[in-house]
Amino acid sequence: RPGSFSRLADFLGYDPYPFTGRESQDLSTVYDTIMVAKATNPNRPVYLIPQGFFFSTRKNSILGDDIAGPSLKEFRNMVFQGLCAGVPMICTYSYNSATKKPSPGRTAEDEWNIHKTLYTEIQNIEPILLSVAPAPFYAVKDGGDWLNTMSKRYDGKSYFFAVNNDGAKHSAKIYLDGISEIKGMYSKKAYTADKN
Repeated sequence: RPGSFSRLADFLGYDPYPFTGRESQDLSTVYDTIMVAKATNPNRPVYLIPQGFFFSTRKNSILGDDIAGPSLKEFRNMVFQGLCAGVPMICTYSYNSATKKPSPGRTAEDEWNIHKTLYTEIQNIEPILLSVAPAPFYAVKDGGDWLNTMSKRYDGKSYFFAVNNDGAKHSAKIYLDGISEIKGMYSKKAYTADKN
Protein backbone atom coordinates (compact mmCIF):
# COMPACT_ATOMS: atom_id res chain seq x y z
CA ARG A 1 0.00 0.00 0.00
CA PRO A 2 1.25 3.51 -0.68
CA GLY A 3 2.69 5.13 2.44
CA SER A 4 5.59 7.10 3.84
CA PHE A 5 7.61 3.92 4.38
CA SER A 6 7.70 3.30 0.64
CA ARG A 7 9.43 6.64 0.02
CA LEU A 8 12.34 5.45 2.16
CA ALA A 9 12.81 2.03 0.57
CA ASP A 10 15.25 1.21 -2.21
CA PHE A 11 13.03 -1.70 -3.26
CA LEU A 12 9.31 -2.00 -2.87
CA GLY A 13 7.97 -5.55 -2.63
CA TYR A 14 4.34 -6.17 -3.44
CA ASP A 15 2.46 -9.30 -2.51
CA PRO A 16 -0.78 -9.25 -4.53
CA TYR A 17 -1.80 -12.59 -3.02
CA PRO A 18 -4.73 -13.25 -5.35
CA PHE A 19 -5.15 -16.91 -4.54
CA THR A 20 -7.12 -18.57 -1.80
CA GLY A 21 -7.56 -21.83 -3.64
CA ARG A 22 -10.90 -21.16 -5.30
CA GLU A 23 -11.13 -22.45 -8.86
CA SER A 24 -13.04 -19.40 -10.08
CA GLN A 25 -10.52 -16.87 -8.79
CA ASP A 26 -9.49 -14.09 -11.14
CA LEU A 27 -5.73 -13.91 -11.74
CA SER A 28 -5.67 -10.29 -12.95
CA THR A 29 -4.95 -9.00 -9.43
CA VAL A 30 -1.22 -9.52 -10.03
CA TYR A 31 -0.84 -7.29 -13.08
CA ASP A 32 -3.25 -4.66 -11.75
CA THR A 33 -1.55 -4.42 -8.36
CA ILE A 34 1.92 -4.09 -9.88
CA MET A 35 0.78 -1.33 -12.22
CA VAL A 36 -0.79 0.58 -9.29
CA ALA A 37 2.39 0.07 -7.24
CA LYS A 38 4.57 1.44 -10.04
CA ALA A 39 2.28 4.42 -10.63
CA THR A 40 2.06 5.38 -6.95
CA ASN A 41 5.75 4.76 -6.21
CA PRO A 42 7.76 6.17 -9.12
CA ASN A 43 11.52 5.67 -9.02
CA ARG A 44 11.14 2.53 -6.89
CA PRO A 45 11.80 -0.92 -8.38
CA VAL A 46 8.72 -3.04 -7.69
CA TYR A 47 9.21 -6.79 -7.49
CA LEU A 48 6.78 -9.71 -7.40
CA ILE A 49 6.22 -12.44 -4.84
CA PRO A 50 4.03 -15.06 -6.57
CA GLN A 51 2.38 -17.18 -3.93
CA GLY A 52 -0.94 -18.36 -2.59
CA PHE A 53 -0.71 -21.34 -0.32
CA PHE A 54 -3.39 -23.76 0.76
CA PHE A 55 -4.84 -22.72 4.11
CA SER A 56 -6.39 -25.61 6.01
CA THR A 57 -7.54 -23.09 8.64
CA ARG A 58 -9.98 -21.57 6.17
CA LYS A 59 -11.97 -24.76 5.78
CA ASN A 60 -15.65 -23.95 6.33
CA SER A 61 -14.65 -20.49 7.54
CA ILE A 62 -16.29 -17.19 6.66
CA LEU A 63 -13.66 -16.81 3.92
CA GLY A 64 -14.83 -20.01 2.24
CA ASP A 65 -13.18 -23.37 1.71
CA ASP A 66 -9.75 -23.55 0.15
CA ILE A 67 -9.53 -26.14 -2.60
CA ALA A 68 -5.75 -26.06 -3.09
CA GLY A 69 -2.86 -23.71 -3.62
CA PRO A 70 -1.87 -22.57 -7.13
CA SER A 71 -0.80 -25.11 -9.71
CA LEU A 72 2.33 -24.71 -11.81
CA LYS A 73 0.18 -23.25 -14.58
CA GLU A 74 -1.29 -20.65 -12.20
CA PHE A 75 2.11 -19.74 -10.73
CA ARG A 76 3.46 -19.38 -14.27
CA ASN A 77 0.54 -17.11 -15.14
CA MET A 78 1.27 -14.85 -12.16
CA VAL A 79 4.97 -14.68 -13.02
CA PHE A 80 4.39 -13.78 -16.66
CA GLN A 81 1.87 -11.12 -15.65
CA GLY A 82 4.63 -9.65 -13.50
CA LEU A 83 7.13 -9.81 -16.36
CA CYS A 84 4.66 -8.10 -18.72
CA ALA A 85 4.19 -5.42 -16.04
CA GLY A 86 7.96 -4.88 -16.00
CA VAL A 87 9.06 -6.26 -12.63
CA PRO A 88 12.85 -6.52 -12.32
CA MET A 89 12.80 -9.27 -9.71
CA ILE A 90 10.69 -12.28 -8.72
CA CYS A 91 11.02 -13.73 -5.24
CA THR A 92 9.45 -16.66 -3.38
CA TYR A 93 7.97 -15.89 0.01
CA SER A 94 7.76 -18.40 2.85
CA TYR A 95 8.45 -21.49 0.77
CA ASN A 96 8.64 -23.46 4.01
CA SER A 97 4.94 -22.79 4.59
CA ALA A 98 4.14 -24.57 1.35
CA THR A 99 6.20 -27.62 2.20
CA LYS A 100 4.96 -27.90 5.79
CA LYS A 101 1.33 -27.69 4.69
CA PRO A 102 1.19 -28.96 1.10
CA SER A 103 -2.03 -28.58 -0.83
CA PRO A 104 -4.43 -31.56 -0.81
CA GLY A 105 -3.17 -34.27 -3.13
CA ARG A 106 0.35 -32.81 -3.19
CA THR A 107 3.49 -33.62 -1.21
CA ALA A 108 6.27 -31.31 -0.07
CA GLU A 109 8.28 -32.63 -3.03
CA ASP A 110 5.44 -31.67 -5.39
CA GLU A 111 5.47 -28.12 -4.02
CA TRP A 112 9.27 -27.97 -4.44
CA ASN A 113 9.04 -29.23 -8.03
CA ILE A 114 6.47 -26.56 -8.92
CA HIS A 115 8.79 -23.79 -7.76
CA LYS A 116 11.93 -25.41 -9.16
CA THR A 117 10.33 -25.91 -12.59
CA LEU A 118 9.02 -22.36 -12.75
CA TYR A 119 12.25 -20.66 -11.73
CA THR A 120 14.28 -22.86 -14.06
CA GLU A 121 12.01 -21.77 -16.92
CA ILE A 122 12.50 -18.11 -16.04
CA GLN A 123 16.26 -18.60 -15.72
CA ASN A 124 16.36 -20.14 -19.20
CA ILE A 125 14.70 -17.11 -20.78
CA GLU A 126 16.56 -14.57 -18.63
CA PRO A 127 18.82 -13.42 -21.51
CA ILE A 128 15.67 -12.58 -23.51
CA LEU A 129 14.10 -10.71 -20.60
CA LEU A 130 17.29 -8.71 -19.97
CA SER A 131 17.83 -7.86 -23.63
CA VAL A 132 18.03 -4.15 -24.42
CA ALA A 133 17.67 -4.65 -28.19
CA PRO A 134 14.78 -2.59 -29.62
CA ALA A 135 11.61 -4.63 -29.17
CA PRO A 136 9.59 -5.39 -32.31
CA PHE A 137 6.47 -3.32 -32.95
CA TYR A 138 3.21 -5.12 -32.40
CA ALA A 139 -0.48 -4.30 -32.23
CA VAL A 140 -3.33 -6.20 -30.62
CA LYS A 141 -6.86 -6.35 -32.01
CA ASP A 142 -9.82 -7.62 -29.96
CA GLY A 143 -7.71 -7.78 -26.80
CA GLY A 144 -8.87 -6.38 -23.48
CA ASP A 145 -8.10 -6.13 -19.78
CA TRP A 146 -7.82 -9.91 -19.76
CA LEU A 147 -4.67 -9.82 -21.92
CA ASN A 148 -1.18 -8.73 -20.81
CA THR A 149 1.51 -8.52 -23.49
CA MET A 150 5.18 -7.72 -23.97
CA SER A 151 7.65 -7.97 -26.86
CA LYS A 152 11.41 -8.51 -26.75
CA ARG A 153 14.20 -8.95 -29.27
CA TYR A 154 17.24 -11.10 -28.58
CA ASP A 155 19.92 -12.72 -30.73
CA GLY A 156 18.18 -11.84 -33.98
CA LYS A 157 14.81 -13.25 -32.94
CA SER A 158 11.59 -11.58 -31.87
CA TYR A 159 9.75 -12.80 -28.77
CA PHE A 160 6.16 -12.03 -27.89
CA PHE A 161 4.69 -12.84 -24.49
CA ALA A 162 0.92 -12.94 -24.00
CA VAL A 163 -0.89 -13.84 -20.78
CA ASN A 164 -4.60 -14.42 -20.32
CA ASN A 165 -5.15 -13.29 -16.75
CA ASP A 166 -8.76 -14.18 -16.08
CA GLY A 167 -9.06 -17.89 -16.88
CA ALA A 168 -11.92 -17.54 -19.39
CA LYS A 169 -11.40 -18.38 -23.07
CA HIS A 170 -10.74 -15.34 -25.25
CA SER A 171 -9.13 -14.68 -28.60
CA ALA A 172 -7.27 -11.74 -30.07
CA LYS A 173 -5.28 -10.98 -33.21
CA ILE A 174 -1.65 -10.02 -32.81
CA TYR A 175 0.16 -8.09 -35.53
CA LEU A 176 3.96 -8.37 -35.50
CA ASP A 177 6.33 -6.72 -37.94
CA GLY A 178 8.43 -9.00 -40.14
CA ILE A 179 7.30 -12.31 -38.65
CA SER A 180 7.11 -15.34 -40.95
CA GLU A 181 6.84 -18.17 -38.43
CA ILE A 182 5.61 -18.41 -34.85
CA LYS A 183 6.70 -21.14 -32.46
CA GLY A 184 4.99 -21.71 -29.12
CA MET A 185 7.41 -21.52 -26.20
CA TYR A 186 5.65 -24.25 -24.21
CA SER A 187 3.68 -26.12 -26.87
CA LYS A 188 6.62 -26.09 -29.36
CA LYS A 189 3.99 -25.95 -32.12
CA ALA A 190 5.03 -23.94 -35.18
CA TYR A 191 2.62 -21.72 -37.09
CA THR A 192 3.02 -19.85 -40.37
CA ALA A 193 2.24 -16.18 -39.94
CA ASP A 194 0.29 -14.23 -42.54
CA LYS A 195 -1.02 -10.69 -42.89
CA ASN A 196 -4.15 -11.69 -40.93
